[in-house]
Amino acid sequence: MMGKLRLAILGAGHIAETMATTVCHMETVELYAVAAREESRSRAFAEKYGAKRYYGSYEEMLRDDQVELVYIATPHSHHAAHAKLCIEHRRPVLCEKAFTTTAAEAAEVLQLAKERGVFLAEAMWVRYMPMSVMLREAIDAGKIGTVTALTANLGYSVLHKERLARPELGGGALLDLGVYTLNFATWLLGDEPERIETTVVPLEAQRDEEKSSAKECARAEGKSGVCGTAAQSNGGTCGEGTAEARRLKYGIDTVDKQEIVTLVYPGGVVASLFNTMAAVTDRKGFVYGTEGHIEVENVNNYEEFRIYNNRYELVETVRRPEQITGYEYEVEACRRALEAGQLECEEMPHAHTQNILRITDAIVEQWNAR
Repeated sequence: MMGKLRLAILGAGHIAETMATTVCHMETVELYAVAAREESRSRAFAEKYGAKRYYGSYEEMLRDDQVELVYIATPHSHHAAHAKLCIEHRRPVLCEKAFTTTAAEAAEVLQLAKERGVFLAEAMWVRYMPMSVMLREAIDAGKIGTVTALTANLGYSVLHKERLARPELGGGALLDLGVYTLNFATWLLGDEPERIETTVVPLEAQRDEEKSSAKECARAEGKSGVCGTAAQSNGGTCGEGTAEARRLKYGIDTVDKQEIVTLVYPGGVVASLFNTMAAVTDRKGFVYGTEGHIEVENVNNYEEFRIYNNRYELVETVRRPEQITGYEYEVEACRRALEAGQLECEEMPHAHTQNILRITDAIVEQWNAR
């Protein structure tokens, strides 16, 4: 790879704007192209952020041989279809979290990437941040002794966001927020808890039967009248083959408004996690050990962590290095991996992506059994 990495963004919504803002300030990457289902939106996006190319269809952008990495910024109900589309066109992929809506979907996407020899990574940004490494190093160094428990919470007042209330769009707190608390726990304690326990408070989504599925998906992508799924562009049903399995698991009108998830690890180590779409929480994480504890500010974008001894005395504060938005770390990791000829990022390996979705599947299965 010579010169700057040419990044293309698939989707032109809010999260795409954050990535575009980030890339505009990076020295090793350039915003090369953007695609939306309406050319007017991609053109406006390109003009705002300085992209060299804009496209009115995802397929057209993926046929551009100058594209070196595609960032998928559509709702996670569409991630499986859009990732497969990129892989079929042999374009390396950085896919937003949640990677897909179910572990089965993830397995299909990962297998396709393996068969085609295409780079693929999940954009779980906190896993790429220097603060993640510093936190892990502090714990591994025994600064709070042996870890015995962990807690984390993440909540925003976002019930007004329609896509989060729609099961067919992969809505609910678990996939949108819970993946962060789960990543916090599994990064520090491991991917394989012995037992999972959970309590859920459901949200009854009010459906308007006069609205078409295509319009629902269009609003989720921030526009009107055109669905963002690859299935529809090929004559299929909106959302077909992606969010349908999860929609059926939840029941057609239900998503999770908030939940508590408990992970029990070998030796009795426990993680207690709380996610909510109904309130603003302090977003803190705590790691408890035999010789003290660590308080982490913002498990969604680590700001600092503070180490306390057994007398509750503050002994060390580690602050976040200066950053653009935090998205730069995942893009830079992809650039390094691509230059090295790797098919995944060591910071967020495929096995971890798959295991997180196995855990979310297990949580949903418990909700369904009640």
